[in-house]
Amino acid sequence: MVTRHTLTPPAALVILVLALIVPHQQALAAPQPPTAQPHVVGSSPAGQKTSAAPSDQAPNFVYNISLSASNYYPYVGQTIRLTAVTNRDVGPTPYNIEFYQQGYGQLAYCTYGSVCVLRVYFTSPGYANIQARVAYPNGTGIRALSNTVTIRVHY
Repeated sequence: MVTRHTLTPPAALVILVLALIVPHQQALAAPQPPTAQPHVVGSSPAGQKTSAAPSDQAPNFVYNISLSASNYYPYVGQTIRLTAVTNRDVGPTPYNIEFYQQGYGQLAYCTYGSVCVLRVYFTSPGYANIQARVAYPNGTGIRALSNTVTIRVHY
């Protein structure tokens, strides 16, 4: 199922985000140039966001999550891969693996699996601080936060 989110980016910078679930695989402090704000084009195969309240019967698992990038210094227009890896499948729980940009919000999420991969590219230089987290679909109930990945885009 494809979920389309419409967000308003600055005129100079757009990110194309596509979330993919893959089988179990192992997956910086930023300067102050312009912050990259993404435009989420789609995510697949992720579930739809819901406004329903999370279950009070949520499993009490301990989660760990890490985030890595295939390239931390891409050129404008170069596609990179962000990979979030958790220690357990979120599928049988009310939680998602989500990608979150600090100062902006949720970019995309995966509703099942223990690995979530995002493919992104930037259309102008800048930077973005991104984290992965295990949380409810509405972004509340955060169970685990990853390291912060800073992507610095250049010409």
